[in-house]
Amino acid sequence: MSVKKFIQNIFSVRNKDFHKVITILGIKIKFKHQKDNECKKISELENKIKNLSKNLKEQEKKNIDLEKTINNQKTELDKLQNNIEILGSETLKINQTAEITELAMLKTKYHWDNIKIPQIKNNFQTIEELKNTNKSIIRFGNGDFDILKGNSMPYQKYDKYIADTLKTICYENDENLMTGIPEPYYDFPIELVESSKRFILNWFPKWHKIIEKYINYEKIYYSTHISQAFPVYRQYDFKNHYNNLKEIWNNKKITVITGDRVYNNIEHNIFENAESINYIYGPTENAFDEYENLKNRIFNTEKDNILIFALGPAGKVLAYDMYKAGYRVLDLGHIIKDYDFYKKTENKSQDYYNKCRKKFFDKD
Repeated sequence: MSVKKFIQNIFSVRNKDFHKVITILGIKIKFKHQKDNECKKISELENKIKNLSKNLKEQEKKNIDLEKTINNQKTELDKLQNNIEILGSETLKINQTAEITELAMLKTKYHWDNIKIPQIKNNFQTIEELKNTNKSIIRFGNGDFDILKGNSMPYQKYDKYIADTLKTICYENDENLMTGIPEPYYDFPIELVESSKRFILNWFPKWHKIIEKYINYEKIYYSTHISQAFPVYRQYDFKNHYNNLKEIWNNKKITVITGDRVYNNIEHNIFENAESINYIYGPTENAFDEYENLKNRIFNTEKDNILIFALGPAGKVLAYDMYKAGYRVLDLGHIIKDYDFYKKTENKSQDYYNKCRKKFFDKD
């Protein structure tokens, strides 16, 4: 029997439908073949998924182990960091003890115990007094004591009128006129920078006997260094210091009497928060030569202005005259350069600080 006859018998179809049947069978066979292929692919994918799942679990286990290792290492690191901090703290205490011991030895060497110490408020106490009252202040530095002794200074030649006025200011006990003297010279704190320590050791033991002549030991003195903190101290709350200083003239009218070259290199003006600022410039050197002229110009200033002086010994004499005439006066000396030095070197390198420090002590 032929294949054709066989198929016709099976499906009992007519001869004319034979080709249709063959086509349907071909489609079914093809579909079955495709289905088998898809099933095979699905099976392969399922196997891959199983393998991936297995690998993932193994990786998760490794990650857990790694995380444990990392946590253990972090714990060890924290212990090491804590030990470092403890060692650092101990080292700091040792260094501080060594510094205190060294200072005690130096004070003994230079007979500090023999120095009669007046009553002196520190920087923050001095600033607080100026913030909370309407008092005036005139300060004394080593240059002013030079004038008192009869010597000239690099930027002010000796004048007897200056010397006599400074003697009066230093000794006179006027509760509304605060007198500043160098508190660190007497206290000699460990927070000073090394160059300041060396200067005090070189200068003060030779000068304290001369200074004693002009000190009134029944009077309360205040700190000169409110206007020169940044170059002097290495450990100090500078931010709080300057913020409190600026509150003294905050939203107030001020007139600044200063040398004609002081502002040449200033980038940060500490008086920026005043309501208004008027400037009167005098000679940077030997300003007392213009004493009468400066005095007349200052007298044109309204008395609701705070007069701020940064003009050396001549400025102190003028400040005293203006105080007696009813003005509030603040002799703040180096404060213009001091604040600018502080702001310029914020977050800067030690090399840049050293460069600015050198410029600070250069002549204007």
